[in-house]
This record gives sequence, structure tokens and C-alpha cells, in this order.
Amino acid sequence: MSFDSEFCIQGPCSIKTIKSFLAEKNHWPPNEAWIYHIQRGHQNLPHYEQTLRIAGATFGEIDSLQKYVKHGQATHLEQMRAEFESARQDYPNNGGTMMWMFNDCWPTSNWSIIDYYGSPKPSYYAAKRACAPILPIILERKGKTLLSVSNHTSKDISCNVIYGICTLSGEITLRLCRDFTVAAYGCHRFDSLSSEELKAEPNEYIFIDAIVDARTLPRVTYFQNMWKNVPFEKASISLKVYQSVKAKDKYLTKLELSSMVYARLAHVLYVGEGSVWFDDNYFDIPATDLRYINVSSECPLDETSLICGDWFTDWE
Repeated sequence: MSFDSEFCIQGPCSIKTIKSFLAEKNHWPPNEAWIYHIQRGHQNLPHYEQTLRIAGATFGEIDSLQKYVKHGQATHLEQMRAEFESARQDYPNNGGTMMWMFNDCWPTSNWSIIDYYGSPKPSYYAAKRACAPILPIILERKGKTLLSVSNHTSKDISCNVIYGICTLSGEITLRLCRDFTVAAYGCHRFDSLSSEELKAEPNEYIFIDAIVDARTLPRVTYFQNMWKNVPFEKASISLKVYQSVKAKDKYLTKLELSSMVYARLAHVLYVGEGSVWFDDNYFDIPATDLRYINVSSECPLDETSLICGDWFTDWE
């Protein structure tokens, strides 16, 4: 059994954080001030150049600070997720992995998932989801689409999965089912299909809906040709305060999010007073699905202090 002792992926911090350590004249295009704060990387290339190349190829050309942050954070998020999922799917050949890195020691914009000011990047939430105790996983390797469930708990679990292909509007065009058990601390591959056999159209994705010991997990989605040319629509995300209670000096609030079309990288921003902490954010919402976020805040929350965003909104 091996251990992946380090993997690293670059990703920008938020525009708000970048503007806190770069003077306005240095906001765009990148210059020597960026190199001073964001450093150089492999082959002496400035880190921002590597982000421009990788994120530009993944999500589209970057020609503004807004696109640098949005495309760079989305790439950071997706690659972070994929690294963890690949390690988990390879168990027991791979027994664990360690990422570089958790937080920054000065104002910068590179590998961390928590910036210098303690603000989580979107990749923080992706890493948290990818390290959930029980996780359905979809990966492609050598022309095969591999479908698995990873169980990092101390007990065997019973799984019922529905999987196949679904359109962005929510129509299932291929539906398959399996029932199986996943051993404690194990990973069970329940199907392996030719990627040509499971080929999805540009407006379709591969999915797994899993019920584990009578508990429904969030749908896992996978785009075979990644995201650059997927015809996503602008989503109108519905948000409501599902429940709220006061616990000592904090307010604990549960938010419910939904969308009639596939919402790409949906997220919630807080525009009120005091600090907040979201337990999840920057996730996809398949059409007609529901997603929930638990929030800890210093002040009571309502819909007027929260803003929903997605792939088509500016990321601040």
C-alpha cells in the first residue's frame, strides 16, 4: 500500500483578498507586483502564468481579473476534488494522500484552500466534500468509466445506487441500478463501462444517486469532456431559510437551495453585519434538486442578507 505524500494545485484567492494586497494600478494585467506576492513556480514561471494557461484551457480564455479568479478558482476546485477522489478510488493500492496546502502565511494567491485572512476558497469546500466518509466516485481511465463507492467508516454499509446519463434539464436518458455492500474502510467498484458506451452529449452528464443505509446522498455528477463547452444556462436559484435557532452566542441556520435548470457552481454570499461560516458552498445543483447549507453566524440571517451566485455571476 502506498501513500501520496504531497499533491499541489494552484488557485487564486478572492478578488476582495487580491485587492487587499495589490494597489489598484496592479489589479490587471498581471505584473511584477503579482510576482512579488504570488511568487514563481516550476521552470521559473510566475504562478499566475501557470494559472492563465491551465485555467484558460479548462474554462476559457482569461482576459480580466474577474475571469482570472473565476476560472482559476473553478480549476483549483475541480482538480482538488479529482485528486482526492482518484486516491480514494485506488484503495487499497493507495492508502492515503496529503495536499499542499491548507492556509497561507502572508497575503498571496496560490496553493492554499484558506487564504491569509482565514477566508475559504471554493476549493476548501470541494476538498471537504471529496473527503466525506461515504462518497460515490466517477472516474475515467484508459477508455473506461469507473463507478465506485468509497466507505471511510468503521462499519460495512448497504448501498442502493441509480446511475446513468441525465440532461441539464433533468431528463434521465439512461438509467441503471445496483445493490451492494461496501466493507468498512473499503472502496467498491460497482460498474465499469466503456466510455464510448456511456458517451454523453454536450448537454448531458453521468450521475450517481446513492442511498446508503436508508440515507440519500447528494447526486454526484461527471462531465466526460469537462466543462468548457457545456451549454449551461443561467440559473435562477431559489433560496430560503429552512430553519434557524440560537445556540449560546451563535445563530445556526439551515438554507435550502434549488434550481429549475442545472446550476453550475452555485454559492451563497453574505452581505450583512458580523461574521458567518458556511459548512458548504460552490457546488452544482442538478435541475429540480435540493441542496442544503448550514450556516453559523453572529447575527440572525434572512433572505435579504444573502445573495446567490453561479457560473454566470461575478465572483467577488
